[in-house]
Amino acid sequence: MICVSIGAKTVREFLSAVEASKPYAELFELRADLLEEFEGLDRLSELRDSLVVTVRRMSDGGAFSGPEDRRLRLLTKLSAELRPLCVDLEIDAGGTEVIRTLRRLGVGLIASHHDLSQTPEIEELRSLRERALRLEPHAVKLVTTAGVWRDNLTTLRLVAESRGVVSFCMGRLGLPSRVLAPMAGAPFTYASAPGFGETAPGQLDARRLKEVWALLGFGG
Repeated sequence: MICVSIGAKTVREFLSAVEASKPYAELFELRADLLEEFEGLDRLSELRDSLVVTVRRMSDGGAFSGPEDRRLRLLTKLSAELRPLCVDLEIDAGGTEVIRTLRRLGVGLIASHHDLSQTPEIEELRSLRERALRLEPHAVKLVTTAGVWRDNLTTLRLVAESRGVVSFCMGRLGLPSRVLAPMAGAPFTYASAPGFGETAPGQLDARRLKEVWALLGFGG
């Protein structure tokens, strides 16, 4: 399964990217930290069952630079208004109230962690996985940065020994782990929308990813 991450500036642009991605993807991530205006959010109501909402901090590779309490309030507000399938929240965010709200609303949680500089050893990734699982999430997402090719094997090993864990490497060297994560057992992987820009280094667009899977004999 593919989650297309969309860094649109407007709701209209987001919906255009969704339409371009529908033949290839099942989930659509609204990167609300990249939105320049929020007008028309009610138009996303039909996407609730496939919508993932994220407000990513700059320290995790996003664009949100305001106070953390304001970011968490925005996540809570978007959760209540959109009732998405899932909300992505970092495991170190301390968003206890956000998580309570998600459970009350019936919105799933993706407990995430992003390492923008390296791929830790497998023991550290396992520790992060256990921290994330204590939040009782819908899925765990542990994303690292590949410095050497073997870093792909580290994240794929974590995926293969886990359930409900998405893990791969960012960057040019991390492309194999993005492609192979679902083959190792990840519930989904991330791609960009065809014809639109990537939201993280190393993303393939969803159409190309499907083509690669077809060459490898994987149904996805």
